[in-house]
Amino acid sequence: MNQPNLGKKIIELRKSQGLTQKELVDKCNLNIRTLQRIESGEVTPRGYTLKLILTTLNYNGEDLSTKKNSFYNWIGKIIPFGNKTTKIICSLLLITSITSVFYFYSNDTDSSILKVKDKIKTSREKITNWVNEGNVAAIVSRYKEGACISTNNICGKKEISKALKKIMPYGYQIIKHDIISIDIHDTIAYEKFITIFKYKGKIGKQNGIVEWNLHNDEWLINSELYTEEQ
Repeated sequence: MNQPNLGKKIIELRKSQGLTQKELVDKCNLNIRTLQRIESGEVTPRGYTLKLILTTLNYNGEDLSTKKNSFYNWIGKIIPFGNKTTKIICSLLLITSITSVFYFYSNDTDSSILKVKDKIKTSREKITNWVNEGNVAAIVSRYKEGACISTNNICGKKEISKALKKIMPYGYQIIKHDIISIDIHDTIAYEKFITIFKYKGKIGKQNGIVEWNLHNDEWLINSELYTEEQ
């Protein structure tokens, strides 16, 4: 579904649930300006953001993601991001296709997948330890240069570093990080997780998805989206 029809559909669903824009963004942990721009048709939401909104609105109908052509549509089903990002990823996938095939199929496929999962799990364990030690520089080293924490609209390693430094003085600690699943698609992997954390003396919970990218033989975080409960 293209814009502005998508925006109109979200308005219709929101009103059918008896929710104001403020109530919906509170449930989704989104910026109200983001929702306003989506509903007005100014922007096309990222796949993760659209999925989060529709899940919150208990929508189980037809696929509302934007569709340019069959190729982008196929990519959109496995890579839940907005059209602009999808185009970039498509180009990168085409350029690196030979490398990707060699990386994953030169050896036993199952073995390669297990190795990737182990690398991501090891990186996640390190990040948890660094968070609890307050080592911001080490944490940020696990993010790509243009990485985004979509939930808070924070993009770039410098901005992520600033955000981390703001919460560290208030005793932010990860009590437990459970990886629910890791789905691998060539040079991209998706980690679904649940994190139990402590912040300002209160216990909270995050449910989210992280997109990892293979970059210079390292798996780094490219995008992170989560919902938070306290």
